[in-house]
Amino acid sequence: MSQPSESLPQVAPASTNPRRPPALFNQPSADFILHTSDDVDFRVHSQILAQASPFFAAMVSLPQPAPQAPQDDAADPELERKATVEPRADVSEDSATLAALLHLVYPVPKTAMDDPAQMLPLVKAAKKYDFALPLQILCQWLIAAVPHQPILVWATACRTGLEAVARHAATQLSKQDALDLSSDPNVEAMAFVESLGPMDDFSAADYFRLKRFLRCKGEPIDGESLLLLSPTPGELEEKAPCDVPFAPFSTDIPSTDVLCWPASGEEAIEPLRAHKAVLSVHSAVLRASLAGYRDPVSSDRASDTSPDASSCRSLHFDEDEPLVSALLTVCYHGRASFNKSRPLAALTKLLRAAEKYDMADVAHWTRAAWDERVARSPLEAYYAAIADGFEEHAKGAVLTALERPWILTTVYLPVMESTSAPVYHRLLKFVDAHRLVVQTCLSPIIISLQARVQKKTSFGGVGESKTLAQRALCRLEAVSAIGALPRDSEFGSLDQLLPAITRDILPYIAQLGTADKIVIPDVAWRLLTVHTDIRRGRETIAL
Repeated sequence: MSQPSESLPQVAPASTNPRRPPALFNQPSADFILHTSDDVDFRVHSQILAQASPFFAAMVSLPQPAPQAPQDDAADPELERKATVEPRADVSEDSATLAALLHLVYPVPKTAMDDPAQMLPLVKAAKKYDFALPLQILCQWLIAAVPHQPILVWATACRTGLEAVARHAATQLSKQDALDLSSDPNVEAMAFVESLGPMDDFSAADYFRLKRFLRCKGEPIDGESLLLLSPTPGELEEKAPCDVPFAPFSTDIPSTDVLCWPASGEEAIEPLRAHKAVLSVHSAVLRASLAGYRDPVSSDRASDTSPDASSCRSLHFDEDEPLVSALLTVCYHGRASFNKSRPLAALTKLLRAAEKYDMADVAHWTRAAWDERVARSPLEAYYAAIADGFEEHAKGAVLTALERPWILTTVYLPVMESTSAPVYHRLLKFVDAHRLVVQTCLSPIIISLQARVQKKTSFGGVGESKTLAQRALCRLEAVSAIGALPRDSEFGSLDQLLPAITRDILPYIAQLGTADKIVIPDVAWRLLTVHTDIRRGRETIAL
């Protein structure tokens, strides 16, 4: 429950020209003023608010300051009375939102609402001020709107944390086959969410849980085993990666002659001591800076750090201390700095800094560490790259896993709770676009093979070879359907699968008629080169 601040209720001068609120909230018997963000004074009854909200009950129970003396003897008596007697509090809501909310608080007839977008600010305010009855009424109205506007109701529930309402909306979407699984069972992106406009105010995890809910076909829904707005107990128990952050940099090598000053922000910092020779070898940018004059102000700052600080040159970095420490660590220890698994977020920042300071070796070692982590955790790498603005690296991480897309589309990561939904939606759209590329490349080959594998022939040995051909064709059709390797495939990549399919199909086709033999070279060539076509096609997909 939110706790009121003791500074909220105060005796303060009223606005000199406030707009008038509805008559219900401008009665002479009122004893408290709520001042809205658009400069409207709502004169309300503190006891009604106190009965409806523990938040306001605590607020009005706080001791009230003594009345202030009038500032102007000629002031209007009514304004003077308001300024010196009535306690008041500023609220962040506008007058329309506060009026609608107070109508739900006061014992007056209610007019039902059916627009989830209009109810959204009311739900937020009701939860903020702990108004139980208004929140209950709003939840009932949202549930009543589910049959006609399920996606808008779901979005409102996500944005306000209403699990029960989200479940009603998701159940309705499931009944309506919102994912359109009947026409395309392999679709990943939920195209219907684009009707919501910007989706930055709910998370990738919310999106992920709705998609999982819609795909579960109802079995877990009745038991309410799938939550929509929070992780399952099993997901909460998953262990985070055992990453080791870079330790604060220090060196035992004597005769340091450079003071590296990280960006200080609000806190006093100490410089990191380094050697001009080491930094100059690794960075042309820093070498040029060190060739310039020594900053006497920085030397004065360092006067208490060591006896020889005045003889050191100073470098001022825009990066914070952990990142500068990481840069120096890699400059001094090279590839060995990455013997331990480093956080992906640290690697993206380190790579950006290495490129900024033209540290070719540092960038090379960091990129190698990044690639190794991408191979192990492509989805985590995707989110880390997006968070740091590395669009190219984000796409690269996705491309490494496209032949096994379930790694990208069915895995939950805790970072998704703090990642906006559009980031996940973009990922799913990329996977769907890649599936279309695969289908486009494989479809002509499948159509050509289907016509020939179904033919009857009396050649000896055809039965066994036809069985192999049929099995190979089924594999190819399965790849085309999902745009990737099936989960149970014994092959590690399409580069391995497609030659195997070629070996199984061509012996059968070779035993068919002369007309079919003419197409054998063409079919073989297509099968052996189609993965190159797929690779070219995926490179053109925008993330």
